[in-house]
Amino acid sequence: MSQVNPQSFPFRPRKRFGQNFLKDPSILERIADAAHVQSDETVIEIGPGPGTLTEILLSKSKKVIGLELDWEILKVLREKYGSDPRLEIVEGDAVKTLPGVMEKFPKSPVIGNIPYQISSPLIFMFMEMLVPPRCVVLLVQKEFAERVTAFDHSRDCGALTIMCRVWFHAEMLFQVSRHNFTPPPQVESAVIRLTPHEAMIERERFPEFQKFVRQAFMQRRKMLKNVLDNREGRIEAALEEVGLPQKIRPEEIRAETWVKLFNMMTKL
Repeated sequence: MSQVNPQSFPFRPRKRFGQNFLKDPSILERIADAAHVQSDETVIEIGPGPGTLTEILLSKSKKVIGLELDWEILKVLREKYGSDPRLEIVEGDAVKTLPGVMEKFPKSPVIGNIPYQISSPLIFMFMEMLVPPRCVVLLVQKEFAERVTAFDHSRDCGALTIMCRVWFHAEMLFQVSRHNFTPPPQVESAVIRLTPHEAMIERERFPEFQKFVRQAFMQRRKMLKNVLDNREGRIEAALEEVGLPQKIRPEEIRAETWVKLFNMMTKL
């Protein structure tokens, strides 16, 4: 498959919106395939841009809901697809519009080549949804992808990794060179997939769990009992109860064990 000619785009990518458009159709196909889109389901696409991924998604699904902020792109998409009932364009910031769209189309897969600056807000939004998407496939900054999908005991494993694992099975599927974009970003990219699993913690307790984990990772190289509130030996007692060594560091603890530790700490 030949690359898309950037000169064919009827608008210029805007830096303030973090727009970097993929030129390689084979990569766009791989992104669409990663969501295992079914012919009878609705797909939500974040940032349709020039519509190159949109075209592929339309060929695989029943309907595509495109979330777009840029008025110039909105105009082009509406001119191109205005009479096509299979594509619905929602105007606005995806961080603000996605919750309402997900209420109308619960469990729909979410796919997108997203502006890097909204990666973290979107991931936390998915964590907080009562009915999360069937799966999420996003093209994000490679460094961010490594943090989301990090292995235990790795330098990339942090609070974001742990909180993601509480709700999702997270995978980094493949990397994408900066040279496949127009204009080329300053960093390398990667495609991640999040698939929800049975929650490890009650949703109403998740905000407190977030604070607990974030505080622990503020000094990730220190022993946990020297980072968290250890009045009256609370941390030491909790570590012993869940079977962890007293000298353990935050980055050495698995997500499910963090939940056990949090539950134990709230009882002490």
